[in-house]
Amino acid sequence: MKRIILSTALFFLVFPSFLFSQINWNLDYDSANFAFLSVDFNSYNFEGGYFTKYNYVSGLDLENIPLSIIYNSPIDYGNISFAYSANPIDTIFAADIWWAGQGHITFPNIIDSASQFTYDSTAVGNPVSISYFNYMNELPDSVLHEKADSAWESVKKLSILKTFNDFGNTFRVGLYLYAPTVGQFNPDVAKWIIFLYRGQLVSDVGDASVKVNGYQLFQNYPNPFNPKTNIEFVIGESQNVKISIYNMLGEEKEVLLNSYQQAGKHRVVFDGTNYSSGVYFYKINTGKYSQTKKLVLLK
Repeated sequence: MKRIILSTALFFLVFPSFLFSQINWNLDYDSANFAFLSVDFNSYNFEGGYFTKYNYVSGLDLENIPLSIIYNSPIDYGNISFAYSANPIDTIFAADIWWAGQGHITFPNIIDSASQFTYDSTAVGNPVSISYFNYMNELPDSVLHEKADSAWESVKKLSILKTFNDFGNTFRVGLYLYAPTVGQFNPDVAKWIIFLYRGQLVSDVGDASVKVNGYQLFQNYPNPFNPKTNIEFVIGESQNVKISIYNMLGEEKEVLLNSYQQAGKHRVVFDGTNYSSGVYFYKINTGKYSQTKKLVLLK
């Protein structure tokens, strides 16, 4: 009996990786996928992470990570929250901030521990953009950016990051210094919160790899634009698709697409080089579906 107990104990000590399932964040191709990684301020040791996803809203992630931030400056007590900018209740991270005490993370209640993550031999590629959030001015911006970049470098070999960078055109990062104690900055309890984002994936015209039931015309991006902008649409079945550009008088100025397309998601590009600045409209017509949206050319 003693030998059995000893063998079991050795199993737990020698093979701890079998006791914990490796992390598997199921990112969706048609969702706004968010995560954050928690990193110790002083040592840059990775402590864990959290993942969530929300319904994707087009046009919010064209320049930066689409975060809506509510910050209540502490007198005795304050707080900060980060949510998807499409809906302020779609929370990703929230925390207390105390003037003469120590706050804590209030959302989520539990994060995935560092032991559940694996590492690759190579670092993930660079995101489309990196945003820095410095709300309490505990550090000068130049110092904060340097240290925040070091925190980002410390986690770039995490295997899970590769899923965010499958398609580099939607991968964005945000770096936030969470100081739960203010008044006198305490680096021993501060953390780097590294936000990760992957939006809806983009496919080229004729690529039907992303299948969606129904029809949708997305807002063009960038908007305003100069001179080119992207127009994406989804059709639920294979058919002829016409996309046209109109001016403010309702006159058709250009036909961008008028051909048979496979069911799925597609993209066309409008080049406004030969057009003057102003408001224009683009319209999709399939015979079964018609929709019009506004775009702005700004030179």
